[in-house]
Amino acid sequence: LPRFVDIQAYINYKLGKQNKTELGLLLSYANNRYLVRPEDRTTTFGTLDEPFRLFIAYLGQETLTYNTLQSGLKLSHRFTNKIKSDFIVSGVSTREREYFDLIAAYRLCDIDISTGGSRDFNRCASVLGVGANYEYARNRLDATIINAENRNTVIINTQNTFEFGLGYAHEKINDFLQEYSFSDSADYARINESISNNLELNSDRLTAYAQNTTEWNESNTLTYGVRLNYWSLNQQWLVSPRVQYAFKPNWDRDVVFRIAGGLYQQPPFYREFRNQQGEINREIKAQSSVHGIAGFDYKFSWFGREFTLLTEAYYKYLYNVIPYDVENVRIRYFAENIATAYAAGIDFRINGEFIPGAESWFSLGFLKTEEDIEGDEKGYIRRPSDQRINLGVFFQDHLPNDPTIRVYLSTLFGTGLPFGPPNNPDYRNFLNGPAYSRVDIGFSKQVFFSKNEEKKGNFLNSLWLGVEVLNLLGTDNTISYTWVTDVNNRQYAVPNRLSARFLTLRVIARY
Repeated sequence: LPRFVDIQAYINYKLGKQNKTELGLLLSYANNRYLVRPEDRTTTFGTLDEPFRLFIAYLGQETLTYNTLQSGLKLSHRFTNKIKSDFIVSGVSTREREYFDLIAAYRLCDIDISTGGSRDFNRCASVLGVGANYEYARNRLDATIINAENRNTVIINTQNTFEFGLGYAHEKINDFLQEYSFSDSADYARINESISNNLELNSDRLTAYAQNTTEWNESNTLTYGVRLNYWSLNQQWLVSPRVQYAFKPNWDRDVVFRIAGGLYQQPPFYREFRNQQGEINREIKAQSSVHGIAGFDYKFSWFGREFTLLTEAYYKYLYNVIPYDVENVRIRYFAENIATAYAAGIDFRINGEFIPGAESWFSLGFLKTEEDIEGDEKGYIRRPSDQRINLGVFFQDHLPNDPTIRVYLSTLFGTGLPFGPPNNPDYRNFLNGPAYSRVDIGFSKQVFFSKNEEKKGNFLNSLWLGVEVLNLLGTDNTISYTWVTDVNNRQYAVPNRLSARFLTLRVIARY
């Protein structure tokens, strides 16, 4: 029984007669609730020659609630035609609740696939495992982040634009963890996990950046800069230099080549330095990446319409990596800088108006990312995000005589992600999940309340109404696995699948 609420608003107001000063207010609220009240499930899996069936009867429920409130106030002032400053104050408040109280009694058996019209055909032939699992959790996380920053842009001359800024952030986090789980079978009863902790953290962050863009002519652009970070919790200073060069040759075709590189260092946030036992590692360091990127943009005409082809290839070497595992909708970090990794790939994207007045796009990506954890003697293995092929198509159309009535069709395809049995480092990310595919369709109608949408006299300028059907074909996509152990201590991965079909309604008002 999922429920999602997302409300956003941005208000911009110009001050003074010369319009040199602007005041902007951003508000955002999101409430995501995943309520699960399972009754029973029957899942048939395995192969044609060796099929299995798992039956589970449930008692209890799971409730995951995530509330986030964000607000920001930005004051922009243009001192001259060449100098502009932004003063920004913002805040984020998040409230997360993870409540489990669930009993699952299961029976695992193999299936009779004998022929000849047997009465037991497609029924349980022998019981491989019987037992029950119990999960309990009362986890609460409250976090508040206050930011203040200043951003400046200075046009030095016709060839150079200089940007710089400073920022300060204060974080306050309260985290209460209490969860445990145990298994009860015919031969044993064991505690699988037990966590109890109450944590409170207060820390400060400082940021600064400087960047200059040099344009010698329309064909050559060089952008270079550096970013500085400091975090009071681990007292680590980070310096991240970056550079990008764009070249447009004097060709008949409109092509721009780009190459970029630098050192990117990501200061850790709270989830990254809390390990799977609920303990805090205050010595955690930032994950770092030395990366190189090369690509080109090609604009061309096709059947009298403008299109853009974007291509980008990249290689990133990562060190001080914090490994993580994915458990259902939760990410569980190791909270230690114990790995090195790499990511390499190439992305293609073409977008344009296949139908006049309706933007569509096609994208294709290839990725390979692996990590090597210190001391496991396994070498490089796949990371949880290692999805080798990712394909996306978004096609949009409208009625010939009424462009306010539109329809879109979206197709997504991705190869399987790695996974492995829980609490088994020897087989971590050893297996490969099935491919993901989904087709969505949406219908929308836009209503204008004035001939000129930007007319200032109307309080409500336009209203956009939309209906979307997600996973139109009802594809059974696997999101995670339930692991069951039989009497011979063999483990079975039973797939958990996403909702077959989902209906959403959208309303967008423009004032």
